[in-house]
Order: sequence, then structure tokens, then C-alpha cells
Amino acid sequence: MNATPTPPPLANEPPILRRKKLNWFWFFGALLGPVLLTSLSVLVIGDKTDLAPGIGFFGGALGGMGAGVILGCHVGRTSSGRAGLSVLFALIFAVVSVTMSAFGCLASGYNLKF
Repeated sequence: MNATPTPPPLANEPPILRRKKLNWFWFFGALLGPVLLTSLSVLVIGDKTDLAPGIGFFGGALGGMGAGVILGCHVGRTSSGRAGLSVLFALIFAVVSVTMSAFGCLASGYNLKF
């Protein structure tokens, strides 16, 4: 009689999902859209209002999150990997897009007043 217990069987690994096709138009649109909107708002309206920094900050954050989710769903192989990579890429691209929007705002001639 064997007194040592047998280890329980290992849980099944999560299934590997099929790679989603990356739509480059939506990816670059989400990433560069706020930059273009910020630059256009400075060129059309000027710096009479504070519209350009608002578009740059909020639009850049949302656009970067959208681009990060699109890329995370493309790169991730499992559902948990897709979720984790989407959050990671969303944070990275939000910072990148807000920074690009700030430079687009300043390059278009916005006069930042403190």
C-alpha cells in the first residue's frame, strides 16, 4: 500500500486564439487623429480659446487607449494575454499620443499662457 498522495492533474492551459487582423487604418487613425485635430483647431480657431489643449489631452488619451487596445488584441494569443497587453499598450500609447498632441499644438503656433 502506497501512503504518498498523488498530485492532482494540472489544469488545462487556456486555448490559443487565432490572431486578429490588424486594421492599420483604425490603428493610425486612433493614434494620429487627436494630433491632427489639435493642429487643425489651432490653425482654424487660433489660440483665442483653450480648445486645442483640451483636444490634445482628452482626445490624445482616448485615442492612445484605442490604439493600445487594437494592438493588444492583435498581439495577444490568449484572452488573458490580450487583456493584459491591451491595458499595457493603452497606457503606453495614451502617453505617446498626449505628447504628440502637445507637440502638434505647439508646432501649429499655439501660445501657451501660464
